[in-house]
Amino acid sequence: MKNTYYRDADGDSYGNPNDSVQACSVSQGYIDNHTDCDDDNIVINPDTVWYKDIDGDHCSDGNTLTQCIRPADYYLATELIAVSGDCGMIMQILILRQPRFVTG
Repeated sequence: MKNTYYRDADGDSYGNPNDSVQACSVSQGYIDNHTDCDDDNIVINPDTVWYKDIDGDHCSDGNTLTQCIRPADYYLATELIAVSGDCGMIMQILILRQPRFVTG
């Protein structure tokens, strides 16, 4: 009996529902999961965690959604300075650490 296997081009363990083969056993690069939403990007899959950044300061308020499609005002952790907490405080610390020049 043949099973359906789905191409996993990006290696994220989620297969492309539009690229499948019928075979008796799984071949390299194929899996039995067909839920990938972007088989060209290992980061984007049904378990992608998106972090909310409503004000665009590159700091999340800690709210997340886990889904394939990027919601409005949500970002990947790698696109943010912080994934929780008060970004205003982080920015104040960074400003205080800036070198200061005294003239006169």
